[in-house]
Amino acid sequence: MSKQEKYDKFTADLEEAGFEVRPYNGRFFYRGPAVRIEQDELQDVIRATTVKLQWDDMGKGLIVYPIETCAMSFNPLPPSPFRKY
Repeated sequence: MSKQEKYDKFTADLEEAGFEVRPYNGRFFYRGPAVRIEQDELQDVIRATTVKLQWDDMGKGLIVYPIETCAMSFNPLPPSPFRKY
């Protein structure tokens, strides 16, 4: 499933379940659709779609959005000749 197909399915499924889908520019460079929910609504969101999800705890609720997979892993530090792996 392409990223756009995943976004479309996530949006359609959650709007059908009564959740408000909004754009989210969040952590780990994610940009796409998401829903803001209370902690006790998490299972309802998970049951509403077959798209794999992840969420960020914002302290007063959760932001739930599709998992994005990346072909490259992000390593902010270059390899060090002094570090033993």
